[in-house]
Amino acid sequence: MFVRINENILSRYSDSIDCIFMGNDFGTQLDMIISPECFRKFILPYYVKLIAIAHKYQKPVMLHSCGSISRIIPDLIDAGISALHPLQSLAQGMDADNLAQYKKDLLFVGGIDTQRLLPFGTSAEIREEVFRIAELWGDGWIVSPSHEALLPNVSVENLLALRKAASDLI
Repeated sequence: MFVRINENILSRYSDSIDCIFMGNDFGTQLDMIISPECFRKFILPYYVKLIAIAHKYQKPVMLHSCGSISRIIPDLIDAGISALHPLQSLAQGMDADNLAQYKKDLLFVGGIDTQRLLPFGTSAEIREEVFRIAELWGDGWIVSPSHEALLPNVSVENLLALRKAASDLI
């Protein structure tokens, strides 16, 4: 059904669409929710079909998944994923240093920790982390929190520090 829906939408509105965004949460803090083997057998084939439709219309594909999905990143690249969102930086294997190996293959969205750094860090620590990740990942990165939503324990001051650090990269 999703294959037909995506084909229908892209055939009609492709000129108005910049990127296909899809996903689900496949990871926990420590590992995948299902084994990589089960992911490859039961989920990846459907993603490959959806990605093929996006590519038919020359659209990049951004995949959302919270948690530790480091064990399937090569599979996602092979399937044609262009970007990963939101990069939960404290999940096993999802830290900036480990993900740097994929910087030639993927655009990264996220990576600024929302579990410890943004709620409890200082403005200086936030700035330091933004610049550290920028050094590792280069310009293939959209500065963003490691989750799509921020909890109330993130202060306005720290959000402004994140914004300022991102702006200073330009």
